[in-house]
Amino acid sequence: MKKFVPRIGGAIALIILLTIHTTPAAFIIEASDASGRLGEGNFTYTGAGGTAASYGTSSPGGLPAVSNDVPATFFSLRNAFGGNGTADEYTFTYTPLSDGDNTVFASNTLFNLPQSLRSSGISGGDAGTYNIYRIHPQTTNVSGSNTTYQVRVNGALELTQVIDQNASDLSTGENIGRWELIGSVDLSNNTDTVTVIMTPEISSYVSMRASGIMFEYAAQPPDLTDTDEDGIIDAFDNAPLHPNAPRIDINTDGGINYPDQLDNDHDGIGDPADDDDDNDGVPDASDNAPFVANADQADTDGDGIADVADPFNDTDTDSDGVSDGPLDPDLYARAQAAKMRWARSNTHFIIRIDALSRAFQNEFTQLMTDAAILSPGAWVTNKYDSYNGIGDAPADPGYQVPADLSGGMDCPITLAVVPRLIWNAYGDPDPVNWINNRIGNPNLEISQHGTYHANNTPLGDWKDMPDRNIYSSETAGLSLEECFQLLRVGKRTLFGDYASDAWILDSGVDPASAPKIAWSNAANPLISYAPPYNTADTVSREAIAQLGFRAFSASTAEESGFLSPFFSPEGSHHEAFDQFGMYHASADRQVDPDAPEGMTYLEFLQSITQTNGLNTWLIEEVEWCTRYCNDLDRLVACTNAPGGINRENNMVDPDRWANWLILLEHAKATGEVMTMGDYALAMQLDNAPTVSNPDQLDSDQDGIGDVIDGAMLVAAEVQIESPGEAMLSATLLNGAGAPIPGQTVLFFIDANNDGTEEQYSATTGTNGVAVAVVTVSGGPGSMYLYRLGWDGGLVAADDSNIVRVGDPVPLNIVSLGFTPEGHTGVAVEGLDIRFSYRLMRWSDLLEAPDVVVSNFAPDETTDTMTDTNAPEFQAFYRVDEE
Repeated sequence: MKKFVPRIGGAIALIILLTIHTTPAAFIIEASDASGRLGEGNFTYTGAGGTAASYGTSSPGGLPAVSNDVPATFFSLRNAFGGNGTADEYTFTYTPLSDGDNTVFASNTLFNLPQSLRSSGISGGDAGTYNIYRIHPQTTNVSGSNTTYQVRVNGALELTQVIDQNASDLSTGENIGRWELIGSVDLSNNTDTVTVIMTPEISSYVSMRASGIMFEYAAQPPDLTDTDEDGIIDAFDNAPLHPNAPRIDINTDGGINYPDQLDNDHDGIGDPADDDDDNDGVPDASDNAPFVANADQADTDGDGIADVADPFNDTDTDSDGVSDGPLDPDLYARAQAAKMRWARSNTHFIIRIDALSRAFQNEFTQLMTDAAILSPGAWVTNKYDSYNGIGDAPADPGYQVPADLSGGMDCPITLAVVPRLIWNAYGDPDPVNWINNRIGNPNLEISQHGTYHANNTPLGDWKDMPDRNIYSSETAGLSLEECFQLLRVGKRTLFGDYASDAWILDSGVDPASAPKIAWSNAANPLISYAPPYNTADTVSREAIAQLGFRAFSASTAEESGFLSPFFSPEGSHHEAFDQFGMYHASADRQVDPDAPEGMTYLEFLQSITQTNGLNTWLIEEVEWCTRYCNDLDRLVACTNAPGGINRENNMVDPDRWANWLILLEHAKATGEVMTMGDYALAMQLDNAPTVSNPDQLDSDQDGIGDVIDGAMLVAAEVQIESPGEAMLSATLLNGAGAPIPGQTVLFFIDANNDGTEEQYSATTGTNGVAVAVVTVSGGPGSMYLYRLGWDGGLVAADDSNIVRVGDPVPLNIVSLGFTPEGHTGVAVEGLDIRFSYRLMRWSDLLEAPDVVVSNFAPDETTDTMTDTNAPEFQAFYRVDEE
């Protein structure tokens, strides 16, 4: 089985294990020494007929630096010569456990090694990787053309090297006295034996010179244990007891390896081994949003999906099939505004441009979007922004848009943006800068377009399904966990939340300096998603919804066409909410700049427009710009194009551009153009949430359904003969005077005179009338104020009136007196607690009166009004209702 080990730059690399194991290197040298010994007895010579070795000396001479990154060193050594005409072998062996370092060379000046690299005298070496070097004294009389080295481990051949030992110049040849690398071997155990055998190809007078072999300890061998047999060694497996091999390159470094193992909360514990994948303290088994932290587990609509992972509020108070609206207050306010736009027409358009931040065409895509979203004045000022010489190719060098190029249609656009490396999209930082200069424009909506725009079909469950592995998709065939974590990388990238995601950091971003989209200035939130290739299966959509996206746009072919058995087996959700709470505004068609023969372009657009319906048009920007062979269809043969295929080359074609403006003008003139996100919000909001109105009619386009618009609540005056039951009455009518049935009206009255209002409720009948029965305790002449309230969600109404016990008492001043402060108190009966009164005083009946008390609100039917400036002599008083 292939083992996954660490990699550098996407390539397999065992060397990284050196950072884990830090056993110091040891140098073990096997050769003859000045005393004639042969490296602690680990050197042997065998010649035909038993010829013995003889020894001589060689001077070091001036030697160059050592090659192969070995420390610069040389030495003089005794030489072993083979006998005349014999077939000789020189054998060097080393076994870590039993062979110590060569202590005899620790201080021997014949080996010109730096002190730090001399043998340490230790024994009992480690298993691991050993580099093997050779060295030769200078010679010119070794017969035969070559010498062969064989390196064996426990007898098995590992390496072979053939060299020529002869050289007449110290600066050349392979026999100069320097260490040269033969190769490296891995010893699994410290009892393994390495054998180096030198043999000549031709025997003659001098067959060979014995030389030095150095065994350099390099590293402990990698521990390739893979307990769960998932192809990732335990040392790097984030769940070593749970098979969890990655299937996709989630950090886009070009390889699929252990860094791509799923770890939703990036805590170093792989998801299969982590029982709390979002680190919110709630075990996954009982968590209603296992991928999104929500310790409170809030689920307002009670559908089993936590609010943090639920894009749709299932609450439908009036059971008319239209949700009450988003739970988020900001989105609710946006939904109200969107509903007002929606009410302007029965024909609607969503224009979706694919896509920005690819490896090409950013400039034309930006220009095309500008022509739509900018006002005429802003167009004149900003149409030259995109072509700035950075990333403009394959446009002609120095290309700039024509000075008379028209645009500025002030039209909403949903622009699909590929998140991948957006801070420096393939070497072009312009997309982020361009977005930030326009993100405050309410006509521009950014929609997420996958994460890397990669085809992962060959990597997931679909790879072995012949009926569907022919379709490209970034997420179809992946698990829910894979989809969620992959697409979250894209969403975090668009949000500029680089530092919180290990996979984004793996891609080389510097969170402190990398440019990011300025969402704090955005006119539209990131709530729309359009999958690359227009393909996303049911599992993909569940992950997309849990990431908080509220609008989804693929294609109608995926919804109900020939692709639906693979992508939407549960049935179409086109122009409806799916089971995960996303509204589907899938593309009815891809609209290209060419009209059928015999039709003008406007006639073509009129023929495809669905009057009194939603028109979602996909604009593939590559179809609208120039091509290498501009008069030929795209993707046909073209000798002028790279690869011979007629592709786009990022400039403006006048005829196609003119049709782009015709398309925008047609959409604006024929219906209401909305962003995808706004349309989805409008569909999620009931413009009369307490009154059933599935048609959502809104004649005055104010975002309030006709059934409740202008609602009035009228309280009737109630009179009873004596204390006891009183029937409080409320009538609820809309602005057209039609009754509003089935509505809860609240009644408030202090019926027992304890100073605190009691609350009652009643439901309006078919006539719009609601009645509440209360018991009042006051005697004849008593009066009780009661209040009404109704909350229709988008509209509220209230009113008040009285309950009178017995016949009405005329308004009358019953007495005058003095207050403790010395003021004049005027006692009045027959007051109506619903109204306000004024007290007037005459000192002289021939003069105009003074108003001494105004806006007096009585608490009882009999109450006292105070004149704080009464004259010392006579005065005349009168009380009037204000």
